[in-house]
Amino acid sequence: MSAPNPNIDHIAHGTPEMLFACIAEAFDLTVFKASLAADCASINDRAGLNHHAHQAAIVFEHALDLLTMLNEARKAAEAAEEFA
Repeated sequence: MSAPNPNIDHIAHGTPEMLFACIAEAFDLTVFKASLAADCASINDRAGLNHHAHQAAIVFEHALDLLTMLNEARKAAEAAEEFA
């Protein structure tokens, strides 16, 4: 990857900062797996293509789920501020 893995030991789990870090990590893995799938396609490796393409899709879906969690947390925080 283009950037080293950041040290996230200081970030509390469940916080927006941790969700952002997890989303970034999931997208990094998606790009890596998609690159492997493309390499497999270029050498006509059907088994490798299927394997890495499916893994890329699964990790991408996970990133989208994390993004949904992040957006729901933001909406909940905004709603809590309205009633405070």
